[in-house]
Amino acid sequence: MMEKVKKRLAREKKISSIRYILYIVFLFFTSTLAIARIDILPSTGIDIIATPGVVAQSSVVFKPDASQTEILQYRLRTLRSDDQEIEQSRLTIENRYTQGVQTLERYRTVLSGQEKGNPVTSTFQFEPIWGDVPGEYVSSLEASRNAASDIPVKIIIKPKSLLTLQPQNFTITTSSLKSPVISEVNVVMGSNSPRWELYLVADNLKFKSSSQKISNDRVFVRIKDQYNPKPWLLLNKKLKLISGVATPITTVATLEFVVESELDDRAGDYLGNIKFLIRNFK
Repeated sequence: MMEKVKKRLAREKKISSIRYILYIVFLFFTSTLAIARIDILPSTGIDIIATPGVVAQSSVVFKPDASQTEILQYRLRTLRSDDQEIEQSRLTIENRYTQGVQTLERYRTVLSGQEKGNPVTSTFQFEPIWGDVPGEYVSSLEASRNAASDIPVKIIIKPKSLLTLQPQNFTITTSSLKSPVISEVNVVMGSNSPRWELYLVADNLKFKSSSQKISNDRVFVRIKDQYNPKPWLLLNKKLKLISGVATPITTVATLEFVVESELDDRAGDYLGNIKFLIRNFK
C-alpha cells in the first residue's frame, strides 16, 4: 500500500515539473513576441487623394525594434467603393527592397529582418484613369505574418473634367446667316464623371476704342455636321450644347460660330468672351 502511494507521489511530482517547464517555455515565447514590436507610422495607414492624370502618393514608415529578425511582407486586398472595384495592381510600392516600383497584387517586402531597429520608408503611389468613378475606395494591406497588423488603405478619387479648345483664342468675322463666315473650334475634353453636360454663353462684344458693341443675341453656335447641318443656336443665355459620360481626353465635338452683322456696325475689332461651363453629375 505504501509503495503505491510513493509511486503516485513521484508521478505527480514529475508531472508538476513538466508543467513548470512548459509554463517557463510559454512565458519565454510570449515575452519574445511582445519584444519584437513594429511601429507603423502614420497609424491611420495609407490615405491618398487623387485625380485623373496625376500620380498621387503616400508614405509609411516601418520602425522595428532591434529584436525584429523576420521578413515582413504586404499585399493589397481589392479596393472597393459601393459597387465599384479597383484592381490590386493599380497601387504600387517602392522602398529599398523592391528594386524600383512594384505592384501590390502579390506580397512585397517592407522589412528584411536585418534592420537592427532602423526605420524603413515605403512609398505608395496611385494614378487614377478617366474611367475610375469618383468616390472613396477602401481596403487594407494584408501582412504575410499573423503577428503583424494589417494596414488600412483609403483612396479618394475626386471628380475632374478637363476642357481645352483648339484654338484657345479665335476670331469670328461678322456675316449674314444666309451666307455665314464660319469659325471652327475643336472641343477637347476628358472627364471621370459618370455624366456631364457642357453649357455655352456669350458676352456682349465690345469695340476696342469706343462704347459701341455687338450684343450677344447676334452670336450663334452649332455642332458641326457635314452631312446634316444643324440649325444655328443663340448664345445670349446659357445653352446646353453637349452631354456625355466618363471619357479619356478626346475631341468630343467641333463647334461652328457665327456673328451676325448689321449695316450700322462700325468696322474694327470687337472683343468678348464665350464661356464654356461644365456640370458634373455623380
